[in-house]
Amino acid sequence: MQTDCLGKRFAVINSYAIHREKEANMMQMQRRYVRVTSKDRPGFVEFNFSIGDPDIYLEMILPVQAFEEFCQSNKVTFLTDRQAQAVARQQEKWRDGEAGSLYSAQNNQ
Repeated sequence: MQTDCLGKRFAVINSYAIHREKEANMMQMQRRYVRVTSKDRPGFVEFNFSIGDPDIYLEMILPVQAFEEFCQSNKVTFLTDRQAQAVARQQEKWRDGEAGSLYSAQNNQ
């Protein structure tokens, strides 16, 4: 009976490990995006970094050389101006409310 319980535990742990490995592989396959937002600080680059969806990102600041290494090691895709504008519009909707939405109507009274 004790062996049966251990077998079930091993099966659960093994199943979890396989699931985590698949998740890790999916993360590695997802495209990584960078949008440079400012180079105003001498020696530093301010940028947004995202994995899979450019609308969800981290705001980051790195020294120029570290930024270049970061981009190379993550094999990033730089957003075009058009893509960056689309992301900015999407962020404005979240921040200000989309025109005609209930949130927008309440905040413009």
